Amino acid sequence: MDNQLPPPLASFMQYLSNHDGDGHTIQHIRERYPQGDPGDLVWINDLRKEEPWILFTKDVMTKRNPAEWAALKESGLTVFYLVKRFNHMNSWELSWRLLKLWPVILERAEKRLTGHIYHVYENRVEK
Repeated sequence: MDNQLPPPLASFMQYLSNHDGDGHTIQHIRERYPQGDPGDLVWINDLRKEEPWILFTKDVMTKRNPAEWAALKESGLTVFYLVKRFNHMNSWELSWRLLKLWPVILERAEKRLTGHIYHVYENRVEK
């Protein structure tokens, strides 16, 4: 999860993942880079070199920055982009909506491990 999402959400989702034994690692960018965010181009490049990572973001600036958007599309990462409506939700609402959609998100992510960009709406996930 990127800096646009609350770090405790990643921790809670990791707890649930461990409890269910699904084998997924859910990590916030601040856990991966405790010294501070190195910038989108750096961490996108770092993640693409490793096992398939799935990115959750609601960062509208990525879409407006041609270099970042190109790097993201070329990275092979599967991206779940939370649409603009999520920017106006408090952490509680954002969390329960994402948790509610989690089974659909996992299904999509497991079918297509690399290179897909999905849009997450309040009640659905679309390619």
